[in-house]
Amino acid sequence: MAPVRATLIILALVAVAALTAACGQQVAGDAKAAENRIAGAPTTKKSTTPSKRPSSTSRPTSSRPPSSDRLLAGLAGTWEGEYTCAQGTTGLRLLISPPEDGSLPATFAFFALPENPAAKEGAYSMVGTVTPSGQLVFKQQQWINQPDGYVMVDIAVTSPIEEDTRQLSGDVLAGPCKGFSVRRR
Repeated sequence: MAPVRATLIILALVAVAALTAACGQQVAGDAKAAENRIAGAPTTKKSTTPSKRPSSTSRPTSSRPPSSDRLLAGLAGTWEGEYTCAQGTTGLRLLISPPEDGSLPATFAFFALPENPAAKEGAYSMVGTVTPSGQLVFKQQQWINQPDGYVMVDIAVTSPIEEDTRQLSGDVLAGPCKGFSVRRR
């Protein structure tokens, strides 16, 4: 009886090893479903079998679900708050334009606050996009008004984005910087 039990245990261990062998391996598939995190939209699964029905429309397909585009469009407007970098806490006005080709044009305008009157005033253009992991990131583009000693920074929104979002916060993606927080105006 013991040899049978030992054989069954070995077979069970081999089966477990076979099932877990692919863990951590890169697999093929559609990574776009991760973008739904920003929208909170349900993921949709594409059929791998071709449809036998003829297509009734010739509309182009979007790389993101429509609900994601609607949420991004809802971010257009003026957002005001602050960010912290080497110069200290500084005022931030983030002017987000309506989406263009799946991205959000924006202007990062900064200014002195009463608690840090030495901060300079400046502005640069940015473009916001949704990363494959579903995070909204604004990347620097071009100076509009560059004060001496200042550099452009990228920002990543880490707060949830929903239809009624009134505040955005996240990380300033530069060494000595801490983060940002803005509210809709």
